[in-house]
Amino acid sequence: MNKIIVEVGSTCIKVDKYDGKNIEKLEGITIQFKKHYNEDKRLRETDIIQLIEYVNNLKQITNDIYVCVTIIF
Repeated sequence: MNKIIVEVGSTCIKVDKYDGKNIEKLEGITIQFKKHYNEDKRLRETDIIQLIEYVNNLKQITNDIYVCVTIIF
């Protein structure tokens, strides 16, 4: 019973896996959402694609994935 929680912040993507008993921190990634938004005044398509590809790769572990967005600009 694996579940994955993905926390999307303004620069850091943090990931935890829960197996029903324990929480394991998985390797996250850095996407410069805030920096790029400030430069372009909108989200960059490349940043969005990178996030989607990252989450899709997590499906190798489980399809039970929750994504929480904590970005505040």
